[in-house]
Amino acid sequence: GESLWYMLKAKTSSTGLFDVLKEDLPIIIYPNPGSGRIQFTIKNSQFANYNKLELSIYTIKGAKVFQSTNVNSLLSIDISENPNGIYFIEIKDGKRIYTKKYIKQ
Repeated sequence: GESLWYMLKAKTSSTGLFDVLKEDLPIIIYPNPGSGRIQFTIKNSQFANYNKLELSIYTIKGAKVFQSTNVNSLLSIDISENPNGIYFIEIKDGKRIYTKKYIKQ
């Protein structure tokens, strides 16, 4: 299936409570769960300046297993040699950080 990305924004309202806004993110990863070959699709042109993107993959314990600043040329990433488990894919665009959970099985 298709994985949807969301970013949560929080702002303080006049009541002092947080208003949470859900924003559809422009990147799809699939398959998820998967065997370690992760495919990426960029849905729109929000990331027109790819040379500012940084993609990292971390284990659930926070160990970095992959990093690239050449995201424009990335269509897939292979982490199949890594152990099965939960990973976090992080994409930074210079302004925001997007995180998506990935399950390798």
